[in-house]
Amino acid sequence: MGKQEEIKENVKINTIESLITAGIENIIPATVSYLGEEYAVDIKPLSSNQMNQINSNFLRNKQNLNISIQICLKGMVKADGGNFTEEELLRLPSGVVDAIAKEIGIVSGTVNENDPQQQELIREMLGF
Repeated sequence: MGKQEEIKENVKINTIESLITAGIENIIPATVSYLGEEYAVDIKPLSSNQMNQINSNFLRNKQNLNISIQICLKGMVKADGGNFTEEELLRLPSGVVDAIAKEIGIVSGTVNENDPQQQELIREMLGF
């Protein structure tokens, strides 16, 4: 058996339709650390349209909120299924908001946590 056949046997391949069907409605549990404690947060992937809107607003400075807050407004999910408000997110430490936004980017497929170029871009966008 050749290497390509081995890879095909070891990798489950899904159809893009299954991703479209499940897509951004999947709720994914994540954790973030703050002062040595772990906190659970439910997040969901953002669609390419949502991410494009956030990036456009950020680049045009139409909204005064930083990009992490904008991502969390759309990607964080409350226990009742609703979204957090801007006021609630502004009460969180900024590092926590940035960490959650990064997790949302990862599950949205827009951030590869192992890609140094993307990490640099994230640092620039988030301001650190």
